[in-house]
Parts: sequence; structure tokens; C-alpha cells
Amino acid sequence: ALRAVHIFQKKQFVIPERWTTAFTLVYVLVYAVDYFFISRDFVSATVHLVLFGMLVKVFSVHRDRDLLYLGVLAFLMVLAASVLTVNTIFLGGFAVFLLVAIATFTSFEMRRAASAAGSIQSSSAEPSRQRPGIARLNRALSRTALALTATILLGATVLFFLLPRISGGYLGSFTRGSDPVSGFRDNIQLGGIGRIQQSTQVVMHLQINGDHSAFDGKLRGTVLSRFDGKSWADTPRYMNILSSRVGRYDISTETLAADPYLERVSGSRISQMMTYRILMEPTLSTVLFLAKGTLEFEGNFRQIAYDSAQSYINLDGSRPTNAYWGVTNITPPDPAALRATGADYPEPIAVRYLQLPELDRRIPELARSVTSKASTPYDKAQAVENYLQQNYGYTLELPAVTPADPLANFLFERRQGHCEYFASAMAVMLRTLGIPTRVATGFRGGEYNDLTGSYIIRGRDAHAWVEVFFPNQGWVSFDPTAYAPAQEPSLVGRLRLYADAMNEFWHEWVVNYDFAHQRTLTASLTTQSVEGGVSVRAWLAHIYQKLLQNARGAQRSFAQSPQRQSRWAVGVIICLLLLVLSPRLYAFWKIHTLVQNPQSAPEAA
Repeated sequence: ALRAVHIFQKKQFVIPERWTTAFTLVYVLVYAVDYFFISRDFVSATVHLVLFGMLVKVFSVHRDRDLLYLGVLAFLMVLAASVLTVNTIFLGGFAVFLLVAIATFTSFEMRRAASAAGSIQSSSAEPSRQRPGIARLNRALSRTALALTATILLGATVLFFLLPRISGGYLGSFTRGSDPVSGFRDNIQLGGIGRIQQSTQVVMHLQINGDHSAFDGKLRGTVLSRFDGKSWADTPRYMNILSSRVGRYDISTETLAADPYLERVSGSRISQMMTYRILMEPTLSTVLFLAKGTLEFEGNFRQIAYDSAQSYINLDGSRPTNAYWGVTNITPPDPAALRATGADYPEPIAVRYLQLPELDRRIPELARSVTSKASTPYDKAQAVENYLQQNYGYTLELPAVTPADPLANFLFERRQGHCEYFASAMAVMLRTLGIPTRVATGFRGGEYNDLTGSYIIRGRDAHAWVEVFFPNQGWVSFDPTAYAPAQEPSLVGRLRLYADAMNEFWHEWVVNYDFAHQRTLTASLTTQSVEGGVSVRAWLAHIYQKLLQNARGAQRSFAQSPQRQSRWAVGVIICLLLLVLSPRLYAFWKIHTLVQNPQSAPEAA
């Protein structure tokens, strides 16, 4: 900005070359400090380095090659933007850069050629004559730059979609994960998900096929079982590995082999299946967010790991977790069957999922009081769920000071909080009653975009809920969180849906464009071209038949009254001749008028 002001004011401020050398040597040390202690990221530290180089070079232009160095540094910044920015803003920024770069290098070459020919004159020599020429030159340069930019963008678009796709993600390893997804790790502090929920950043898009009225809208990422009073954790994790050449996994049998106490899906329950697809925003997160009851899924990765709680991660470092689809059984559990299960829990389940730290004595007393009228574990779980939903409020405001016992503070003092407080309270209260529980974390709900038919899931949709174990039935989800008030739709919200639709298309067909997308696009274009050819051929056949009918009608009409048709034909021929000869007749009439009256146009005479 300072350099632009200097140019506008026709001032020159140039740093001496010995200073630039000193600045460069000093910044070598600054770069090391930035990389190891400040940014701790290669791309960020390198971007800072390039920015510093541009700043020094802008104020130290001594010769033409310095201008070329500035152009190269500007291109490096665009390259860095391609790594750090994956939304549609990059396309607009790249188009502007391309336009300015073309104009810059064109004018630079013109200046160099003119300087070599010795034809550069002072702008003050003949200002009245030079200004119109300079204005015309500027307009011509602008039109040329715009035309070249449009041509390059059009050609690049065609090449982008046509070039064979073998692999991708050359620069993906330098990208940084988004906070809402990277927040799901092997442990969750009470209040941690509340911080994620304050983000409006888009995390993923969920597309659902078919009837999903029984789907609760939850996508589970991690499941945690060990509670220490302030946080949930689970170790060891992801000890089982599956590989696949095509990226398709049937997890209905492999995960059961890892833990014999997982949910059994009997033949009578498989009655309502749902297919869904998840399009993740570009991120380094390896967590796979799946709907509970998923039987199989497929994605662009070749190796996954999972644990006994049916949590999955992507181990394929060469292929980021961009998009995947799954098939799940969303048939709801039978309450009668759950009530009849009893409380005979297997020893491994009881040892792992009944663990408790030292608790405030009021917590087990509250659990017994709330469930005093319930006779079965299922009724007790429902009683605790209803009690928390009806007697506690939802808020994203975090305590100014973290209490020593956050769970007791939530239940008996603050009496409001967000999802992990509700889930932790229910899980711990049921454990005090001898009912195995665990806490699941992931996302719930989302904003439906009717333009794309997908749900927009943001950081604010992060959620935690409870899974309760029932013998011979497996794990069943309960959600004790009081619902937050719904937001009213607005014009701004509608405009955001249009922007999100454009951004989703960008991620689907540009960021995640691979061989599968290329094959789909080729098949679609082939089908459309064939259908278009058939339509054009049918239209031409229809026109031909219509012309043939008209010709036959004219033939019949001529046979019935030849004299009348002859008069019509002669009239048409005369009109056509007049139309063809009208320019010559008009010119002849003007010449004749001029000869008869020469004083009407003396300059023509």
C-alpha cells in the first residue's frame, strides 16, 4: 500500500542493495525461528518468507530483472494460495492474477523493446500529443489482456476436465486440517465440543438416498469409555486393520470378530436400509464419520483401522478422506425386546463400561431418585434421558473458571451446558446404577440445502450422545441433550445456501476431481451426445416430412388449378427479382435525381 501511494505521488524510495543483503541474512534466522517455534508449519513459514522477499524487492527495484523476480514471487504466492485455499475464492483470485500478470508482462516486454530501440521519450516532451496515443495504447492493452485471460481460462478448463487422472493430492500433504474435524481425537475434555460448536465452518455435506424418516441424523466419529471426572478417553485404539484394493469394505462381519459383544443385526430387523454419501471439506482429519448401523462403506482409500467400538480411521496417507458412501440399517430397536434383556452383562462389558472415578456423592443419589419408578435398564435409561432434557438448559457459554468437578457443577449448580455435559451426566448416572454406557461423539443434524439436496454440516453441529448396552441387542443410542432453539430463516441465510451450492460443486468437480469423476463425466457427455443426436435426427426427419407434405400439397393444388398457381408463381418471381435489384434501382434513382436537380447536393456533383 505504501508503494502504491509512492507511485501515485510520483515519489521514489529505494532501499540500497547492501541493506537488502543484510535484511535477507537476518531473515534466514527469522525463518528458522518461525518454522520451529512460531508457525511450526512449513507452508506458513515459507509464505512468510516469500512475503518478506516481496516486501524487500518492491522497495529495492534497481534493474529490469528485479521486476521479473517480483513476478516470480507473485506466482509463488498464487501457488501457496492453491494449497491453503480450496474454496471458490481461489478461482476469482487466480483469474485476477492472470489478468494482471498478462498486462504486466506484455507492457514490460513493450517497455524493454522500446528501450532497446531507443524510442522512449520523456512524458513531458509533447503531453498534448502523447496523451491520446497513450490512452489508445492502454485501451488496446486492456482489451488484449482480457481476451488472452478469457482464452487461457477457457483452454485451461477444457484441459482440466480432459487430461487423464491417475493420482492426485500432490500438494495435499501441506494443507492444514480444519478445527471442527481435528477436534475429535482420542479424548474429549468437558467443554471441548462446546468450543467446536461455536464455529460456523462447513465440515462436510451429507447426501441421503431414499426414505430416511427413521434416521436420527447422527454421524458418529469416535466412541469413548474411560471417564476420569473431567474428560473422556479410550486406549488402546484402532488395533484392527483392513485393506482393500477397490476401497470397499463390508464391515458387518469383520467388526463382530473384533468384539463378540457388538450389536447383532438379526434378519428380522434388516427392513429399512439407507444409502448415504459424505463429502468432507479438505482436511487432514483421518476420522470416518459414519451412521450407526453401517454395514458397508466405500471411499478413495485402501486401508482402514477400527476398534472394538466400531470407530474407523483412514490409514491411507496418499489419499485424503474426501468423499465416501455407506449403507446402513436404520430400523429402530424394539422397546419390548430391550425391556426383556435383563441385566446379565458379560464380564468384559462390565469391566470396561462400568468404570467410574471418585464422584460427588450427590450424583448416585440423583440417579437413584430419578429412576426410582423404573424397573428395567431400558426404563431407567429413558427416565434419565427425559429428566436431563426437561430440567436442564442448553447453552454454549463456557464457565469463566473451570470448576474442580465440572459434572457436579453442571448437575447441581449451573444446571445448563452443552451436549458433552448432558451425555456425561447420563452415562455416569447410569453407570452408578450398574448399566454399561459409553459416550459417542460426532455430528448431528445440519442445514438442508434444497438447491443441492444435501445437508450442510458445520462445526456448530458437533454433538455428543450416549450409547447403552443391552444383552443380545447391542448398543442403543440415547440423546439427553436439551435442544437449542432453531434459527429463523432469513434472506442472508438463503443467499448462503446459493453460495454453499456453488462451493459444493467446486469441491465435487474441481477439488475432488479424479478418474472416477472423469469417467462419470465422460459417460454423461456420451449419453447426452447420443440422446442429442437422436433428437436432432428426429427433428430433421420431422422437418423433412413436413416439407414433403407441403410439396405434395402444392403439386395437388397446381394440378387442380394450374392457371391460379401460375399467377402465384409469376408474382413470387417478380417479388424476388425486385428484392435482388432493389439496391441498383435505388442507386439509379439517386443518380437520376441528382442529374435533374444538381443544386440539392453540390458536394456530390
